[in-house]
Amino acid sequence: MLNNYLSDFRILKKYINHNNHIFKKNEYKNQIFLVEFNGWQGIQIAFSYLINFFSQNKKCKIIAFNSYNLFEHNEESLLNKIKWNIGKFFKIKNFGVYASFGVSDFIKPKYDSSIKNRSLKKVKQFYKKEKKLKDLESFCIEDIWIGDLIYDSYLKKYLVKTIDLNCNNFKSFFFECLCNFYYWHDYFKKQKIKGIVVAHAVYVSGIPSRIAEYKNILNFSFEGSNFVNGTNKTSYKKRENTSGIYFRYYRKLFKKFKKQQANTNIGLGQKYLKELIEGKRKYYYLKKTAFFKKKNSINYFKSYEKKIKVIIYPHLFTDSPHVYGNHFFPDFYEWFMFLEKIVKKTDYDWYLKPHPQEDHLTKKIIDLFIKKNPSVKLLPRNLSNSYIASKKIDFALTMYGTIASELSAYGIKIINASKNNPHFNYNFCINPKDITEYKKILLNLKKNNFKINKKDLFEFHYMKKHYSSFDSYLFTDPEKYFRYYKNRQIFLSNKCYKLWLEDFSLKRHKDIIKMLENFIKSGDYMITNSHL
Repeated sequence: MLNNYLSDFRILKKYINHNNHIFKKNEYKNQIFLVEFNGWQGIQIAFSYLINFFSQNKKCKIIAFNSYNLFEHNEESLLNKIKWNIGKFFKIKNFGVYASFGVSDFIKPKYDSSIKNRSLKKVKQFYKKEKKLKDLESFCIEDIWIGDLIYDSYLKKYLVKTIDLNCNNFKSFFFECLCNFYYWHDYFKKQKIKGIVVAHAVYVSGIPSRIAEYKNILNFSFEGSNFVNGTNKTSYKKRENTSGIYFRYYRKLFKKFKKQQANTNIGLGQKYLKELIEGKRKYYYLKKTAFFKKKNSINYFKSYEKKIKVIIYPHLFTDSPHVYGNHFFPDFYEWFMFLEKIVKKTDYDWYLKPHPQEDHLTKKIIDLFIKKNPSVKLLPRNLSNSYIASKKIDFALTMYGTIASELSAYGIKIINASKNNPHFNYNFCINPKDITEYKKILLNLKKNNFKINKKDLFEFHYMKKHYSSFDSYLFTDPEKYFRYYKNRQIFLSNKCYKLWLEDFSLKRHKDIIKMLENFIKSGDYMITNSHL
């Protein structure tokens, strides 16, 4: 253990010295650029380059802020306050990392009596009339939409399947979130903020980003393994947020290709999809592919040829259900409760395939669902999608999962439970416009004559892999950085610093700076080849 500690310390020290050498520091005070303070090594590396632009080109003072205090279960102790101040003063660990690339101050939200009084008033206003979960997810304060952020954060913090709006635990959390909002609302009023960058635009850590968005201030987040520009991208009317929404630009961008180039790109998309469903490729952030060839001695599927076969593909129940915006259902549990009614009204051959990274809560909910609905057969979590596809499945259900762009290749019709899904603009899966249409489709699968548009499917995969493959613009080999080492992603460990330093070259350093400069000036949502 001591050897591991010393090794980590040496890597950290080497990375800090590296930053001190390559990044210039300044003492500008006119404008502020805010950067989220966290301990995720890969994201810190990315932050160092983005804030370098605002420090050097825009003459901003860089301030790091703690955005995860709302996820702590207890009030901050005196000991933790002392640790924060000591770390800040002596630049220990993460404080030292942030200081090495130009951060000059570190702040955390504090709530005075004015903030608490305004927050309490808003809580009382919210509860004046009986509220439903839909009211929470669409909740706005001072005309700024933050309800989805509060919703997902509560599920994540307390590991619950849904929210009881009348329980004291939630009311207390709701109050704290509003305090956090008013702290940042006041901060943005008092200070000259040039921009902000956060690790994720979801959860309550995204509250200052929503305020920046409302005030037309530059706001960035880290998606996949690179940045996106969320400025002026949130739609309050459609309840669409800015997290990972690059797919909304695919069709428009693809239309710019000339016919010959478009046909070539379709072929590239087809090739990539083939490699995915044959298990030759996987998404870099997964431990392993869900498509593989393996003989199964057990036949998991019934042989009722005349019955329609339907598989439910659940999500992880606390994993940010509003990542793309609001859906037909406020959370995954509400979706399951709806599906339970559909199961009881139909005579389909029902199956459920657990999520490959199923956690304890999700497993508990699914086990209860199966117990209450014995007509639904539970499939093994590690059962290959290749095997499933070979069994003449008719339909698969998801809220917005990637299976919609994978199983469609086998002729399986995928039905999404949201308009805010990555595949909504394409005709390779079924995209109902609202919950009424969704219900009608599910109750009438025998009459469904939807045809999968394979060309659309190949176009989508070209755009996802080859056009918007911004995952490789900063970290040139995501597979290497995102693989697991001792049950932890390298991207989130000190080993990430080590790999980065080994891969570093002055040319690459200058290329990244130029790329981000072009990207920021363009105002585009995502990084593409045009910014290189």
